[in-house]
Amino acid sequence: MLAWLNWALGRSSVAHRFVVAAAEIDDEYGLVEIISTMLDRGFLPEWAFDAR
Repeated sequence: MLAWLNWALGRSSVAHRFVVAAAEIDDEYGLVEIISTMLDRGFLPEWAFDAR
């Protein structure tokens, strides 16, 4: 969850650290796989960069 939160806030580097830590515990955990894929493909949350 911390990985997703940091990704959602536009902090992909921090999110990656949490993904790595979670993968060390359970590398088959679904959220680890999803966030890892998002980070690997460079997906960025649009709302994190909205200037409104």
